Amino acid sequence: MIKRLLFFASSLLLLFISCTKQEDVTIDKLNGGGETESFTPMKVGNYWVYDVSWVDSMGMVEFIEMDSTYIAGDTMLNGNMYSIFKTSSSFIYTQYLRDSAQYLVDETGQKFFSPTNFSDKLYETAFVNGSGDTTSYTYRKMIIPPGPTHCLVGSFDALDAEMTRYLPFVNRTSKAHALYAPGVGLVFRQDFPLFSGKSKTYNLHHYHLE
Repeated sequence: MIKRLLFFASSLLLLFISCTKQEDVTIDKLNGGGETESFTPMKVGNYWVYDVSWVDSMGMVEFIEMDSTYIAGDTMLNGNMYSIFKTSSSFIYTQYLRDSAQYLVDETGQKFFSPTNFSDKLYETAFVNGSGDTTSYTYRKMIIPPGPTHCLVGSFDALDAEMTRYLPFVNRTSKAHALYAPGVGLVFRQDFPLFSGKSKTYNLHHYHLE
């Protein structure tokens, strides 16, 4: 009887230790990016439809087309699971994204978004010509907009993954924006302006989340 009780107690202890270790791993995974995923819901079947337009320096809007981004599936790359993002306007375009320690990253490790880091540059790159001169310098940094972001589907308290590009030879600095709202995803995007001053914008028209 005593042996049975000892065996039962030992089994309970082992079960408790095993469950505790498994729970710690789960907690680590949640702390590693659960909040980021709320800004980019990555479930197969989710989609976002945008009005794509040209906007000039005077604010005049020229509609181009409607485009959509959708999550087509997921795949394992380098030992990590990535969501597969596709767009209806191109059969070629595919982007792989995942949560990693509260950063939205692709398979190369480039950081596209963070809901917590507003001090560091998430990404930076420079192009240097054959003479060793820098022809362009680009970086991404998180910005908190001064007010709500307005788009076709509504207004959101979004965070801006702002890109800055500096062209030394013409002494020109320009901005691009990608605004993400919690529980929705990307609600508005504005690409770098052309030299004519026109920028392509993606304005969220409607969306569906599984």
